[in-house]
Amino acid sequence: MKYLILDTDFLIKILRNDKTAKDYLEKILSETNDFFITHVTLWELYQGVYNSSKVGSNFKATEELIEYLDVLPFTQAVAKKFGFLITDLNKKGTPIGVMDTLIVSTALVYNLPLVTKNRSHFDKTGIMIMEW
Repeated sequence: MKYLILDTDFLIKILRNDKTAKDYLEKILSETNDFFITHVTLWELYQGVYNSSKVGSNFKATEELIEYLDVLPFTQAVAKKFGFLITDLNKKGTPIGVMDTLIVSTALVYNLPLVTKNRSHFDKTGIMIMEW
């Protein structure tokens, strides 16, 4: 059984019917049993919906997509990891931003790889990355 966290960049491309993203989704569907998202991804997707010129249709498409995804719980362990990681990255002079640090913290706590094209955002964090 294989589990993956899908990053916002990947899901946005799926919502926009990007061929490369759709092809990759087909590939990982054949080898993966369950897909997850973080609360951050959920927040970012809804922000995109309400920031768009087609709120109604984008809301519907987003709702249909997330129906198939499980949202990983934001736990005390994730909060602790976030506090440590954001401080550590800032001290090293390699901050990645609050939202990305929350995504990384979730991936680290649940020990799951992240499907993303934003490798540079996450490279120095220790998470497993599956670049599509």
